[in-house]
Amino acid sequence: MNRIIDLKKNVGQFKTNLLVKNCVGGVANNSKPYLNIVFQDATGIMDGKKWEVLPEDEKILTPGLVVEVDGTVLSYRGNMQIKVNSVKSIDQKSINMTDFVHTCPIEHEALLNELDSDLNLIEDKDIKAITEHIIKNNYEKYTTHPAAVSVHHAFYGGILFHSLSMCRQALKISEQYPFLNRDYLIAGCLLHDIGKTVELNGNIATSFTDEGKLLGHINIGAMIVDEAANELNITGEAPLILKHIILSHHGLPEYGSAVLPKTAEAFVIHALDELDSKLNILETALNEVEKGKYTSKIIYLDNRQFYKTK
Repeated sequence: MNRIIDLKKNVGQFKTNLLVKNCVGGVANNSKPYLNIVFQDATGIMDGKKWEVLPEDEKILTPGLVVEVDGTVLSYRGNMQIKVNSVKSIDQKSINMTDFVHTCPIEHEALLNELDSDLNLIEDKDIKAITEHIIKNNYEKYTTHPAAVSVHHAFYGGILFHSLSMCRQALKISEQYPFLNRDYLIAGCLLHDIGKTVELNGNIATSFTDEGKLLGHINIGAMIVDEAANELNITGEAPLILKHIILSHHGLPEYGSAVLPKTAEAFVIHALDELDSKLNILETALNEVEKGKYTSKIIYLDNRQFYKTK
């Protein structure tokens, strides 16, 4: 079976099974309908277009289903994409979904143990109580949901993996800069994306919920902290600072933040979030090319092509 990671390396015809992540109709310049499709397997995501649309195509290309794709890989404006010739329905019971869902690079049990260890490092009773309460109430989604639809850490357990990765870096930074409040760093890293447990619908054909579209994970996250603090009858600085960290972790308003970071801990968490997410984007792109070659243009990194060192 051809995998997406292999399809991206060579132009030419192929036939393989792929998961439909998204499918949206459009109208071409010649006024004919076409389909924009995002395909996925365990090795990556790839855009596709079907220019000859049949009446049954939209039903076959339902997001979340695995279909047989007969197509041609083409290079368009520096990016590899699929020209879909035909699609066929297949028996979903015969599918092993682990072949089509991105998996976390670290064993899930190890991540859960690391989460427990990080929570135990928090010393302030109010910060600890709020953080543990929120994670306990959202545990299943927090530990299994992807961190994005497709941008970064878009795999099973992505929120947890990304949050723990930031926390590891934050702990090292707190050793280098002891003026920082370590408790807020740990709690902020663990909670900064908690809103994505509501914003995203799950791991299969991940998409935005109505709450995600209308509120966004940053606002949802602040609301979750507010609700937790009220339930625990905690007032004062702790809930205020945790909400500020969440509301400011994208840095600038044009990137979704309600406010700019105005505490040292919020500043650090914003910087770590940007670094960790962009390094994951870059790692994913570099994994798709051989040493001595350039990646496709990466829209989230100023549309640059990165060279993979030998």
